[in-house]
Amino acid sequence: MSIQSVKAFFQQLDLNLPIIELEVSTATVALAAEAHGVEPGQIAKTLAFRLNDDRVLLVVAKGDARIDHKKFKDAFGKGKMLGLDEVVEITGHPVGGVCPFGLTQALPVYLDVSLQIYDEVIPAAGSVNSAVRISPELMLKITQRPMGGCVPICGISSQINFKFTGSNMEAQDTTELMEQKAHGDKNQNRSALTISILAMVLAIASLGGSNAMKEATQENILAANAYAFYQAKNIRQTSFKLAAADLELQLAREPNMNAAAKALFEKKIEDYKKTADRYESEPENKEGKKELMARAKAHEATRDHAMQQDPWFDYAEGALQIAIVLLSVSIVASMPVLYWAGTLLGALGFVSTVNGYFLFF
Repeated sequence: MSIQSVKAFFQQLDLNLPIIELEVSTATVALAAEAHGVEPGQIAKTLAFRLNDDRVLLVVAKGDARIDHKKFKDAFGKGKMLGLDEVVEITGHPVGGVCPFGLTQALPVYLDVSLQIYDEVIPAAGSVNSAVRISPELMLKITQRPMGGCVPICGISSQINFKFTGSNMEAQDTTELMEQKAHGDKNQNRSALTISILAMVLAIASLGGSNAMKEATQENILAANAYAFYQAKNIRQTSFKLAAADLELQLAREPNMNAAAKALFEKKIEDYKKTADRYESEPENKEGKKELMARAKAHEATRDHAMQQDPWFDYAEGALQIAIVLLSVSIVASMPVLYWAGTLLGALGFVSTVNGYFLFF
């Protein structure tokens, strides 16, 4: 069992960290916070990502924190969350019980700095109803491998930065160029105006890329939550079915049971079967296995749509940044060929931005 690997991990390090096992599911942040009587932020959630170079890493963050797309790319480069079917295979832990302890293979573990506001946090411990109380400092120490550490990758940026690395070009520079060239020829003014338009499109593309990544992350978490809830319902349903079967077996073994006792047994069997059948579908509250599976599939579909959008915004950002550099140089050097090259790249960036939002192709 996954929880056994976590216990073995602690024993190997000679750590006296008792694992808390509850009778209720703590597979989601909300359920865990309620069960442990803490605020959601104190629940340390573990997210698994695969980078573009195929490396896999784990990020542990506050339960109510969100991965910031730009900060993640700055720290690790492009990446995406592991699919639900990959999580168990790579970490050895089920969805809802993933933690940085007792992994089946050595993975780099990064703790977001958001955890440092707490003296003690509560990550999962290898199952959907287990956890451990631990300080962020100790968790950082015992999960360190050749790679890993503390990183600032959570939070939502409220501002859009128009500065482009390497080009030293900002949105306000467009106005300066136009003022400097107020008495210049039409080509130079046209270049400056084109830069202004492309800077605006770049801001829209950057916002779209950030939102697409955040939506993909959020929908993946919601899908995982729905699958975890489905799993808990399935386990509970199976327990009722087994209980009913056990009572039926007892009735079969004791044919001479008195009528009153037999009636009680039959009533209990009927109740167990009705409860098991109810878990299969609960349209009134949308929490039956059928409804939960449909909800999980819907979240996955939204996640996949956002993942299809994200690369187009990346293409747009690259093309628009290069276009603005070429157009800036065309003003200084008075080279029409650079203007047309920049305009062409800008047009490609615009098309990529539009396709990022609508996915025409």
